[in-house]
Amino acid sequence: KEVVALGREMLAPGALLRAATRAGIATALLLALWWILARIWSWLTPRLAALIHAQAARHKKGGAKLFAGMVRESLAKLLQYRLGYRLLLLALFFEWLSFVLRQFPYTRYWGERLTGFFVGMLAGLGGAILDALPDLMVSIVIFVLAYFVHRVVKLFFRGVETRQITLSWLEPETALATRRLVIVGVWIFAIVMAYPY
Repeated sequence: KEVVALGREMLAPGALLRAATRAGIATALLLALWWILARIWSWLTPRLAALIHAQAARHKKGGAKLFAGMVRESLAKLLQYRLGYRLLLLALFFEWLSFVLRQFPYTRYWGERLTGFFVGMLAGLGGAILDALPDLMVSIVIFVLAYFVHRVVKLFFRGVETRQITLSWLEPETALATRRLVIVGVWIFAIVMAYPY
């Protein structure tokens, strides 16, 4: 029965022309939305970058300043890679493809399944991210602490190098090499601690 219905639909006068017209309109709409999104993103990106920079600059104290700087750099990288823009374009493309495939009898099945596949994939990805958030937060805390220790070690050994700090067991000439070894040790320790998470 489905094959007979499909054949009648395909032989209906003007059915293919109507389907092609709807697909063409959807394609034109997708291209127009793509152009509009590109313009909006180009306008929005420098303003968001300036806002992030201004918010990070408000923090003047040591730890808060370092943390704000790290957050600013991370958000700047996200803006640079245009992650939100690309995800929105991907969602629009999937919706367009699903709509176009549903217009033609031979590809309707794929179009109907594509939206369900995309929503299921996003739901699975979102669930996996939510499940991983506690472990991810522990890893972030470990790396933030390692970063602070890195900064303290760097300042300490720089003081030894410039003879502002004098120690009987550490010479200024060997402070640079010792600093590098200690910093490598700090990061190896952080990676080992974060690995289970």
